[in-house]
Amino acid sequence: MNAVTITARFLLPAIGLCLAWPVAQAQNPPPQADLAIDAAARAEVIDGALKALNDGYVFPDVAARMEQAIRARQQRKDTIRSRARGSWRRC
Repeated sequence: MNAVTITARFLLPAIGLCLAWPVAQAQNPPPQADLAIDAAARAEVIDGALKALNDGYVFPDVAARMEQAIRARQQRKDTIRSRARGSWRRC
């Protein structure tokens, strides 16, 4: 191999990594502050989701049953208070 081939083989990937580094850093934004979720915000999100469900679901009777189940759960267990606790994962 000649010097140009060796230089191209090792230098070009190194330059590519240097150019890709800022893009890779942009993929990981800094952590955000916790977002408090009050009863009004919870109700607004649930109402919007249920409206979209009822407007767009193929089987209206099934959508109505899902809405009933979600409303019952909403009254039974209204515990989501913040985004950071991961309480949105609770069922």
